[in-house]
Amino acid sequence: AVSKTLTDEGGDVLTLELEKNAGGVGFSLEGGKGSIHGDKPLIVSRIFTGSSAEQKGLQVGDELLQVEDSVLQGLTRLEAWTLIKGLPDGPFTISFGRKKDEQS
Repeated sequence: AVSKTLTDEGGDVLTLELEKNAGGVGFSLEGGKGSIHGDKPLIVSRIFTGSSAEQKGLQVGDELLQVEDSVLQGLTRLEAWTLIKGLPDGPFTISFGRKKDEQS
Protein backbone atom coordinates (compact mmCIF):
# COMPACT_ATOMS: atom_id res chain seq x y z
CA ALA A 1 0.00 0.00 0.00
CA VAL A 2 1.21 3.48 -0.78
CA SER A 3 1.02 5.77 2.22
CA LYS A 4 -0.40 9.18 1.55
CA THR A 5 2.01 12.04 1.93
CA LEU A 6 1.02 15.51 2.97
CA THR A 7 1.61 16.87 -0.50
CA ASP A 8 -1.30 14.72 -1.73
CA GLU A 9 -3.53 16.51 0.76
CA GLY A 10 -2.48 20.01 -0.19
CA GLY A 11 0.09 20.44 2.54
CA ASP A 12 3.36 22.32 2.32
CA VAL A 13 6.86 20.91 2.60
CA LEU A 14 9.08 23.34 4.47
CA THR A 15 12.74 23.41 5.42
CA LEU A 16 14.22 24.92 8.57
CA GLU A 17 17.71 25.25 9.92
CA LEU A 18 17.71 24.38 13.61
CA GLU A 19 20.45 24.32 16.20
CA LYS A 20 21.49 21.26 18.18
CA ASN A 21 23.16 22.01 21.51
CA ALA A 22 23.69 20.44 24.92
CA GLY A 23 19.91 20.52 25.43
CA GLY A 24 19.32 18.48 22.26
CA VAL A 25 17.31 19.48 19.21
CA GLY A 26 14.35 21.14 20.95
CA PHE A 27 11.56 18.77 19.95
CA SER A 28 10.37 15.21 20.45
CA LEU A 29 8.73 12.80 18.04
CA GLU A 30 5.89 10.32 17.99
CA GLY A 31 4.66 7.86 15.40
CA GLY A 32 6.96 6.11 12.97
CA LYS A 33 6.93 2.64 11.47
CA GLY A 34 5.51 -0.04 13.74
CA SER A 35 4.26 2.39 16.39
CA ILE A 36 1.54 1.32 18.82
CA HIS A 37 -0.94 2.79 16.32
CA GLY A 38 0.59 1.01 13.33
CA ASP A 39 2.80 2.59 10.68
CA LYS A 40 2.44 6.34 11.08
CA PRO A 41 4.29 9.42 9.91
CA LEU A 42 6.89 10.79 12.30
CA ILE A 43 5.14 13.73 13.93
CA VAL A 44 6.55 16.44 16.17
CA SER A 45 4.87 15.75 19.51
CA ARG A 46 6.46 18.42 21.67
CA ILE A 47 8.46 21.63 21.26
CA PHE A 48 10.75 22.71 24.08
CA THR A 49 10.53 26.31 25.29
CA GLY A 50 13.51 28.44 24.34
CA SER A 51 14.83 25.99 21.73
CA SER A 52 15.70 26.94 18.17
CA ALA A 53 12.80 24.72 17.09
CA GLU A 54 10.44 27.04 18.98
CA GLN A 55 12.15 30.22 17.80
CA LYS A 56 12.12 29.13 14.14
CA GLY A 57 8.43 28.19 14.28
CA LEU A 58 8.37 24.41 14.19
CA GLN A 59 4.92 23.27 15.32
CA VAL A 60 3.46 20.28 17.10
CA GLY A 61 1.86 18.11 14.42
CA ASP A 62 4.45 18.85 11.74
CA GLU A 63 5.50 15.67 9.92
CA LEU A 64 9.27 15.19 9.91
CA LEU A 65 10.41 14.06 6.45
CA GLN A 66 14.15 14.53 6.31
CA VAL A 67 17.06 15.47 8.57
CA GLU A 68 20.16 16.71 6.75
CA ASP A 69 20.51 14.15 3.91
CA SER A 70 18.57 11.35 5.61
CA VAL A 71 15.01 10.64 4.54
CA LEU A 72 13.00 9.49 7.56
CA GLN A 73 10.02 7.85 5.86
CA GLY A 74 9.82 4.18 6.78
CA LEU A 75 11.92 4.51 9.93
CA THR A 76 10.74 3.64 13.39
CA ARG A 77 10.64 6.45 15.91
CA LEU A 78 13.70 4.98 17.62
CA GLU A 79 15.67 4.79 14.36
CA ALA A 80 14.79 8.37 13.47
CA TRP A 81 15.57 9.57 16.97
CA THR A 82 18.93 7.75 17.02
CA LEU A 83 19.81 9.49 13.76
CA ILE A 84 18.79 12.91 15.13
CA LYS A 85 20.63 12.36 18.41
CA GLY A 86 23.73 11.37 16.44
CA LEU A 87 23.94 14.76 14.73
CA PRO A 88 26.92 16.87 15.75
CA ASP A 89 26.19 19.98 17.81
CA GLY A 90 25.50 23.06 15.72
CA PRO A 91 23.13 23.90 12.89
CA PHE A 92 21.27 21.22 10.95
CA THR A 93 18.43 21.32 8.45
CA ILE A 94 15.13 19.50 8.59
CA SER A 95 12.39 19.17 6.01
CA PHE A 96 8.87 18.70 7.26
CA GLY A 97 5.32 18.69 6.03
CA ARG A 98 2.61 20.91 7.43
CA LYS A 99 -1.05 20.37 6.67
CA LYS A 100 -2.85 23.40 5.34
CA ASP A 101 -5.22 25.04 7.79
CA GLU A 102 -8.47 23.07 7.63
CA GLN A 103 -10.61 26.18 8.06
CA SER A 104 -9.46 27.99 4.92
